[in-house]
Amino acid sequence: MRAMFNSEWFIFLIILNFVLATPPPPNPFRTPLIEKNPFLIRIHFYVNSEKSHYCGGSIISQDYILTSADCLDYGSSISRQGSEPPPRFRQLRIVAGSNDLEAGGSLYLADSEFYPEGYKVDPINNNIALVKVKPSFRLGPEIKPARLRESPIQENSDVYFAGWRSFKKYHEGDPHSQTLQEIKLKVMSSQECQNYHDQLNRNQLCTISYIGQGLCRGHEGGPLIIRDPENEIFAVATKEYSCGSGFPEVYTKIEPFIKWINETCKCI
Repeated sequence: MRAMFNSEWFIFLIILNFVLATPPPPNPFRTPLIEKNPFLIRIHFYVNSEKSHYCGGSIISQDYILTSADCLDYGSSISRQGSEPPPRFRQLRIVAGSNDLEAGGSLYLADSEFYPEGYKVDPINNNIALVKVKPSFRLGPEIKPARLRESPIQENSDVYFAGWRSFKKYHEGDPHSQTLQEIKLKVMSSQECQNYHDQLNRNQLCTISYIGQGLCRGHEGGPLIIRDPENEIFAVATKEYSCGSGFPEVYTKIEPFIKWINETCKCI
């Protein structure tokens, strides 16, 4: 009897030692400081003076932000340039330099919106936009322009997305995040992604994560980031998100629009 007790106790100690020595799984929803991603901004939409919507974007110069066209697809009460959708009344307010969704940072207004010439006839293939802000950004440690990657990205590359909305499934908690969060993703091959999104076009790419985590409503317009070796953005999120369902997210590549961006803002 005593020998059996000692044997069972020994096995218990081995199991306990294994459990204590095993590191916990990494938390995919890390909270990065805005200083790590000082180009990140959030766009607040106000309709009839009431806040109605959020989406994301990136500072690319002292006067311009880059986002997706479907982020801005609420119409406009301000000046539009390029191939413009029909205007509807609303106001854009841009917040820069803050970790918090509802507090801190510096407030800027939208002066003009710019879309590629092909956006009106082919919005899916030209889902990108620029916004000129007023006044100009006051640059500092928490507000800096992003570097735009002008070369293609390799399949299976580790990339990152940061934003203020939740990366979890809706039924697993509040879809709103009050602080800036970040998630790690993998770039998919276009061929593999077409198994899920059969209308994927040449100006788009996909990422994949695990079931239970992924981009969701309010992330559109935010940047896909590669750190090789420093932060560069190479795509912007669209409304084709998974909300943690396990399906790939779809982004608009920046590379095909580099010439248009430079001609529009003279900032590259």
